[in-house]
Amino acid sequence: MVRLIHLSDTHLGHKERNGVRDGWAVTLRSRWVEDDFYKQFQRVFDKIIEMKDKYDVVVHSGDLFDAPWERNPYPVSEVAREIAFDTFEKYFKKVGKPLIIIEGNHGLYKGIDASLLSSFKYAFPEIYIATYVDLKDALNKRKPLKFEFDDFEVFAFPYVSRDTLQNPQLREIYKQWILTQQKPGTKTSIAVAHGMELDETLPPEIKQHNYDYLALGHDHHMHQYTANGYYAGSIEKWRFDEYKHEKGILLVNAEKGKKPIVEKIIIPTQRPMYVKEIEITNKDIAENILNRIEKILEQLGLKAPFDPQTAARLKIKIEGKTSLTKSWEIESRLSYYVTDILKSDEYNIVQFTWDYEVYKEDMGDIINPTEDTDYLIEDPEEEVREFISELTIPEEYNEDFLVELITDALNEILGGE
Repeated sequence: MVRLIHLSDTHLGHKERNGVRDGWAVTLRSRWVEDDFYKQFQRVFDKIIEMKDKYDVVVHSGDLFDAPWERNPYPVSEVAREIAFDTFEKYFKKVGKPLIIIEGNHGLYKGIDASLLSSFKYAFPEIYIATYVDLKDALNKRKPLKFEFDDFEVFAFPYVSRDTLQNPQLREIYKQWILTQQKPGTKTSIAVAHGMELDETLPPEIKQHNYDYLALGHDHHMHQYTANGYYAGSIEKWRFDEYKHEKGILLVNAEKGKKPIVEKIIIPTQRPMYVKEIEITNKDIAENILNRIEKILEQLGLKAPFDPQTAARLKIKIEGKTSLTKSWEIESRLSYYVTDILKSDEYNIVQFTWDYEVYKEDMGDIINPTEDTDYLIEDPEEEVREFISELTIPEEYNEDFLVELITDALNEILGGE
């Protein structure tokens, strides 16, 4: 039998770039929201240290760091590295039990045989790392990628991209390696993998071995996947579609040939996050919509002095139907409105984003991508200036600059000069 803590998707160094108030966290070394991930990581490991008599090993199923990844090629910040190092140092001093980490799709350098995780091997003798480089070595040498202990063994499955798994030759090699080299033996078996069926990055052969516990990462929603398999989820709310998710870790008792006993340990995130929807019709004008948003802010208690510790992350989703002309005005006014709120100290909001998924009723009559569009706007500058003149533009914005900017964009779209 083995008792383990399962956590995943800590995403240290995550930086929100959309609709975030300008400014620094208390440490003056990281931005707001980014700092939330560091604090939650420390809270999680404080809880793990507190529970030290309840487990034998800690398993992290991928995405320790947030960068680099396919949408952000830049290295992770030094602050993220320091937080990870200091937290692990505290854990090993106070607990000293093995910590196993596999590599996910975040924090992965593509095209070079290097890993952000490798340096931890030299700093902490009780840390066990399985990277994409280790996986390639295991495949080439046809050997298992696992860690053996007295009473249990841990089989590692670092992240493999969908593109790789869709290559017929590589897919077959990987499949045969799983079936022949990653077979559990007589000890209690734990498998740690980073992937999902949804994006085809979790090979089905992993399930065929019926490991005594399957510790999964990549899906940020904490939930049971199979009879023996669980996603621990992310520890902090990475995206707005996670705003209702419970966050924390899993405490697992796994025993050979038996169904694991799994307990959720919820560790609440500290920053409020809200997603609110607004349904509009073609009768709504921009002012009506902004008034409705103001009422939402009042109901949520966000029309209050800014406090970086309690300020909320907010997304407004606008759906419905309107005319193309009204749509332009609504989006323009909304953009200014959000910008102004994020500059104001009268709203307790640290991040404000919006989705605008509105059917523009007359768009079909105006733009048909299958036809020649040269005739649609005879004089873009004149028509843009006329449109701008009908809007309420704050004095600090230069009308000529806006006209030039929108005109250039139209010319680019329509193939003009």
